[in-house]
Amino acid sequence: MDEYNVARVKCHAHHRRDPTKISARNQFQGTVVEIVKGATTAHVRLDIGDAIVTLAITNAAVEELGLAVGEQAYAVVKASDAMLAVD
Repeated sequence: MDEYNVARVKCHAHHRRDPTKISARNQFQGTVVEIVKGATTAHVRLDIGDAIVTLAITNAAVEELGLAVGEQAYAVVKASDAMLAVD
């Protein structure tokens, strides 16, 4: 299973089966498999079927959304640009 880290991309997790209407087209429904809280930021791992996506959101957002392992959530990615680098 591939793993993608979108910690530096602005991401929002919506804790609903039918998320609020939003213009972002990159929406991935999955299951929360891990939540690791830091001092202010939590890393939430979301299994979207063929990959695990890691999102960085605030600890407050984890609480407000009621996120827990096993719950369904959406990774919504909206980026104006992307970069690729090689050595």
